[in-house]
Amino acid sequence: MVNVKCSLKTAYPNSGFSPLKKIMYRSEQYKDFIRNKPCCICGGRAEPHHEPLGCGGKGINAPDSYCLPLCRGCHRERHDVGVSTFWHDGEPQRLIIKYLTEYLGEIDGDSG
Repeated sequence: MVNVKCSLKTAYPNSGFSPLKKIMYRSEQYKDFIRNKPCCICGGRAEPHHEPLGCGGKGINAPDSYCLPLCRGCHRERHDVGVSTFWHDGEPQRLIIKYLTEYLGEIDGDSG
């Protein structure tokens, strides 16, 4: 298992991720990146949606590194129907990896 706290901060020091508590990362830079993506469901204008994936708790957002671009309608539907009904076959995990990889590739390209 990858130690996210160590690897994100060490491998990508310009990523904007900073620890909040133990592994709860906040990054306005990453949320801006997500805001500039279309909704991953319908292609509409998106806002960052924090997908918990077991992190956080009542009243605590998941780390910004778990943000996915969802429009207001899809975001509302996600909360209304729940995780297992909204997402299929581990889709949020694949999408999180996709967006983080793209973001970190851009950060890496900017620093080189």
